[in-house]
Amino acid sequence: MNNKDNSHIKNPYKRYTYFLGLFKGDKVEDWVKDQATQLREKTTCLSDHVEKTDMNLWNNLAISFIQAYAHTGKVEQAQMELAKLEMEGNQVDDYIAKFENLL
Repeated sequence: MNNKDNSHIKNPYKRYTYFLGLFKGDKVEDWVKDQATQLREKTTCLSDHVEKTDMNLWNNLAISFIQAYAHTGKVEQAQMELAKLEMEGNQVDDYIAKFENLL
């Protein structure tokens, strides 16, 4: 939110490269290299060329990130917590809120 007016952040290509630059380490290195290669190919290819100002660059990176690093056990964890959920005292509102959040 602090950078919403920053020209570097407004440009999807620059935002993409900045985001990739934040990642460090062996566990993400291959993913980052793959994303950088895809970006280079999309923006330099003569056929199916994508402009550096095309917001789909950023949107596709976000989707790729979620697919690569999403919490795969989220549903199972919520089911386990639902099975253990109990109302404490007369705290009906708290119980309902926790239940709906897990659901």
